[in-house]
Amino acid sequence: MKHYIDGLIVVEGKTDLAFLKSFLDAEIVITKGFDIFQEDFNYILRVSKTKKVIILSDSDDSGYLIRKRLNEKIPNAFNALVDISKCDKNNKHGVAECEIEEVLRVLKPFIELKTTKSQKYDLKLLSDFGLTGDSSSTLLREKICRKLSLGKCNTKTLINRLNFLEIDIEELKEAINCGD
Repeated sequence: MKHYIDGLIVVEGKTDLAFLKSFLDAEIVITKGFDIFQEDFNYILRVSKTKKVIILSDSDDSGYLIRKRLNEKIPNAFNALVDISKCDKNNKHGVAECEIEEVLRVLKPFIELKTTKSQKYDLKLLSDFGLTGDSSSTLLREKICRKLSLGKCNTKTLINRLNFLEIDIEELKEAINCGD
């Protein structure tokens, strides 16, 4: 059984994301080190207005700088700090190298009993809105992701983020019909 967190976890890289997804049911955004895309940062800001944002970066100098940078811009973010002595595989000491128990320890205040939320967005609905398929749908998807501050999204990520933020269908329609 995966542990559910109704909030956004910010991590440094793809290996952290894959590791956390193996035992957590949570929305996760990667910073790609210091190179977080502005669109993804805007998404984190949007989430911070209605949900918890948890920064789970590595316990090293780079992780500290990433946390510091995010905390300056998102003052209500929570910092989950892992014990570096419990994060050691192949001479690496990042989140992806932690023991699962250590990650669960630092995330314990955020773990909730899973609640069933309606998933109003699915592939068929996005297809009905012209958001799947050819290159024109890709451009439209990019436009609404900018308008709604959802970060960079492929179709699957768009579905997840629309459902995660519980965005009203009218708000989506408005973003689709709004000119650039």
